[in-house]
Amino acid sequence: MSTSPGPAEATRIHPLAAFFRARLGGEARKVPLDAGFSCPNRDGTISRAGCIFCNPAGSGTGLRAQGLDLAGQWGHLAPRLLARHPHARLLAYLQSYSNTHASIGRLRTVLAEISGLPGVAGLCLGTRPDCLDVEGDCARLDVLAQAGFGFVQLDLGLQSADDAVLRRMNRGHDAACFAAAARAAAERGLFVCAHLVHGLPGASRDDLARSVDFLNALPVAGVKFHNLLVCRGAGLETLWRAGGYAPPSREEYAAAVVLALSRLRPDICVQRLAADPAPGELLAPDWGADKSGTLRRIREEMLRQDVWQGKVGHCPGALPDWGETQGVLMNGKMTMQAERVELVAAPPLSLAIHWRGGRVARLELGRAEVGSLPPDASPEAKAVHKALSLLAEGKPAKFPALPLAWDTLPPFTGDILRALHERVPCGRTLTYGELAALAGHPGKARAVGQAMARNPWPLVVPCHRVLGADGALTGYTNPHGLDLKALLLALEAGRPAKG
Repeated sequence: MSTSPGPAEATRIHPLAAFFRARLGGEARKVPLDAGFSCPNRDGTISRAGCIFCNPAGSGTGLRAQGLDLAGQWGHLAPRLLARHPHARLLAYLQSYSNTHASIGRLRTVLAEISGLPGVAGLCLGTRPDCLDVEGDCARLDVLAQAGFGFVQLDLGLQSADDAVLRRMNRGHDAACFAAAARAAAERGLFVCAHLVHGLPGASRDDLARSVDFLNALPVAGVKFHNLLVCRGAGLETLWRAGGYAPPSREEYAAAVVLALSRLRPDICVQRLAADPAPGELLAPDWGADKSGTLRRIREEMLRQDVWQGKVGHCPGALPDWGETQGVLMNGKMTMQAERVELVAAPPLSLAIHWRGGRVARLELGRAEVGSLPPDASPEAKAVHKALSLLAEGKPAKFPALPLAWDTLPPFTGDILRALHERVPCGRTLTYGELAALAGHPGKARAVGQAMARNPWPLVVPCHRVLGADGALTGYTNPHGLDLKALLLALEAGRPAKG
C-alpha cells in the first residue's frame, strides 16, 4: 500500500491530478487487481530469494487469496470508488508481483479479460524491466500496446541507478535494462512510471538524486518515491536484526526527497512521495507507519528551502504551471515547452488548440452552445473557426494545414494517423482493418483502435470516420462519446445540427 502526494505538496510538484487531466481529460482512480502472476526473482527464473526489501506476500488487496477472480475483484472495488468519486475514470491496476512474467498467451488472456470489465478506462501495470523482452523482439510490449486500451502505464521498478546497489539488493537486472525498457515502451506510446527507493543498503546519501538525474534523460512520464521499509519476512529483516542495517531517519528521508525533487524534470508527474506499509508487515523504521507525518516533513523542508520540482537545472526562476508544463521527446532528448491554448467555437462544436513550441501538440474537441474566437486569435485559429462554422451548417469544410507535432508520435501510431489524415477525405468512412491495410500494416485492426484512442488531433485527423467491421459506431474516446461521433458524421453528410 502507498500514498500519493496530498494537495499541499502538489503546489510545488507535478501532481497526479494534472497528469490524468492531460492524458484522460479528467479525474481518474486506480482499481488494484491481482491476476496471480509471479516474479522471476522468486520462482527460480532468476533466483528464489527475491529483492532484499520485498515482502514475500507481495502488495495488493488480498482479494484473490479470498477466491475472487478479476471480475469479482473489480465488482467488489470499483463501485466503492465510484461512490466516492462519481466522475472518475477507472483504471485497472495490476499491482502484485511482475505482471508480464507469463507466456504471451496468458498475458493476452488476462488483458482481454480486463478490457471487458465494465467502465474500465485504461490500464496500469506493475512489472520489471527484464520481463519485457527488451533484449529480443519486445513481444510483451507489443501485446500491451495493441491490447486496445486508450491509456497504458507501466510501473517499472528501477529502485536505484547504481548497479552496485542493485547487485547488493539482489535485483537481478542493471540500470541499462531499465533504460532500454523505458525507451522501448515510450516508442510504443506506453507511459512509464519509475519506482525509486531511498535508504538501500550501501547506497550513497545522494543516491536518490543521482537516480533522478538518470531518469531525466529517459522518456519517463511519472515517478514514485519510497522510503525503504524493513518488512516482516523480507531478506532485509535478517540483516536488520543482525545490526547490519539501520534505516535512515525521517529527516534524512525528507532531505533526500527534496533534493531529488529539485532536480526532477518538471514534466515528470510525482505519483508517490512515501511508502505506506500494509498492516502487520512493518518492523522498522517506526516513523514509516506515519505517512502523514512524512508528507508534512517533506512539505516543510520544501518550504524552508524554497524549492520546487525542477528548480535546479530546469525552471529556476518560477514555479511551473503544472497544467501547461509538458515534456516532448525530440531527437532522443526530453525538452520542456510551455503550452498556449486558443479556444474557438461554432455551435455545436468547440476546438481548443494547444500550441507548444510553435506547433499544435493536441486538439481538444467538445460541444459548445455559443460561438467563440479570441480577440488576438492566430491566423490558424481564425481558419479553424471558419471551418467549424461551415461544418456546423452542414457545408463542406476544409481545415487549415496546421503544424501538427507528428514527430512526437510512436512510429506505428504516426503511420496510422498520417494515412487517415492524408488519404481519408470528408464523406468517406472505413473500418479499422481497412485503415490498417491503407497505412501498410494489414491485419493490425486491433492496434489501429489503440492508435485512434491516442489521436492528439481529433476532427483534423478524422478518427470519427473509422468504423467497426460491421459499420457500427465504436471506440470513440472523447468524453461526449459516440453521440459526438454520430454528430460529426451527420454534419459531414450535409445534415446540419438542429437549433
